[in-house]
Amino acid sequence: MHAVVLEGRSLRNVVSRVGVAAVVAQIRFKRGLKQLESKLLPKQLQLSVTLHLFVECADSRVESC
Repeated sequence: MHAVVLEGRSLRNVVSRVGVAAVVAQIRFKRGLKQLESKLLPKQLQLSVTLHLFVECADSRVESC
């Protein structure tokens, strides 16, 4: 997954080097993406809320923010 997502290599090339069946690699890759999504989504939502509050505070020009 690291080679495909972070390094931009093709899944087909990575699979051929590792020697795993294409179907198995695809299943594992999709599972890994789901796990990554489930870990990043809460962080993304938290960041979104924090950013929204920051922008609201900056727009209100209230010193108590």
